[in-house]
Amino acid sequence: MILNLNRLNPIGKIIFVLFELFFLFIIKDKILNVSIMMIVLIILILNPLLLRKSLSALLHLSPLFFSIFFLGFIFGSYLQKDVIITVSIAILVCFTIVLIHTTSEYALLKNIRGILPYKFFDNFIVFIYGIINFIPILNQQFYATMNAYKLLNGKKVRLSEFPILFSSLLEKSLYSVHQLSMNAERYINSKFRFELNKYDSVIPLIVIFQLLLFIIL
Repeated sequence: MILNLNRLNPIGKIIFVLFELFFLFIIKDKILNVSIMMIVLIILILNPLLLRKSLSALLHLSPLFFSIFFLGFIFGSYLQKDVIITVSIAILVCFTIVLIHTTSEYALLKNIRGILPYKFFDNFIVFIYGIINFIPILNQQFYATMNAYKLLNGKKVRLSEFPILFSSLLEKSLYSVHQLSMNAERYINSKFRFELNKYDSVIPLIVIFQLLLFIIL
């Protein structure tokens, strides 16, 4: 069984994660913390891809976790406190991975368009979609430009040649972002309603259940 989080409204997912992080870092209640950990574990267990990506991200952060325990040992802080800090960071990373890999930028912008005034969002959409895509496009264009130059000239790139390469790289990247932004604008303009389905009711139910646990226990 795989839990399909793509069905959930992206705005609802973002609000839910913000609630969970508020409970985790501001409220700091043991019952709430346990419930948040259980939610994260259930999501990851039911989504092997998200589990692998989360574990990979946490492994890359292992030096940070080691530093937390090492500094805690030097300054004599309680081990329990270091564990709580480490687990909180791990949960934050996992929630970030879940949001990134289960949220389409098309769906996010389309639903934002549905709740914001038309005039406000009309020019805003191209800018936001461009930012979302610019960094990966820039990275892709960089490697493509460098490889093409090396194949053409058969030599390493000298420092003095970087300004010319950067100009070409930036031009290609901006063109790609512009094309993607136009496509996104046409797509979202055709479907701009704020969409909810039966699966979205799970999010408020979980938050209400957590609040009841906090109040009763």
